Parts: sequence; C-alpha cells; structure tokens
Amino acid sequence: MEKYIAILKTYIDLLQFLHWNTAKDYASHILFERLMGEIPDLLDRFVEVSMGNKGITQVDFSKFKNEKIDTNVDLRKFIENAKAEFNVLLVSSNETEQNVIVDILEMFDRHLYLL
Repeated sequence: MEKYIAILKTYIDLLQFLHWNTAKDYASHILFERLMGEIPDLLDRFVEVSMGNKGITQVDFSKFKNEKIDTNVDLRKFIENAKAEFNVLLVSSNETEQNVIVDILEMFDRHLYLL
C-alpha cells in the first residue's frame, strides 16, 4: 500500500511544482490546479479501502521517506509508469479495491488526454 500512496503523493507534488511554475501561462496554471485537485479524494479512498480490507487501523508513517522530488521528470512518462504500477495492483486486488484503482487509472487517462 505504501508504494502506491507514495506514487500519488509524488504526483500531487509534481503537479504543485508545475502549477507554481506556470504563472506566465494562465491556461497551464489552471490546468495543473485542476489536475491536482482530483487526487486527494482518490488517495483518501484508496488508503481507507486498503486499510479496511487489510484490517489496518493506522498507516505506518515510518515507511515513508521525505525524498527529493525530481521536478525535471517527464510528466507523461511519470503518469504512464504510475498507470503500469496500478495495473499490476489491479490484478491482485479484491473488487472493492479494484473500484478505487479503476477510478485512479481513469484519472491518469484524463490527465494524459488533457496534457
């Protein structure tokens, strides 16, 4: 679960940096803000469903590292890699988790289309 939380948290951070760095391009600035806004609810649903299915009552924060984020990453490539990771998870998940993962994959597809 931690791996997938980290992917979504990193994605939020990347979009935030891009959002801040597009002040001269209003359309891009608003686009990144809109993309960023979709993720927290999906992340929250993913974590809560995963915790419920695994009987976990708390997330172990010691498993998360505050690593530097490469802001020069190709965003499209990041999304494609994230999709691949979530597709692997989709196969091994139960139906409840699959519903959330499908929503996350659809979000990634929308974002690729809008970029």
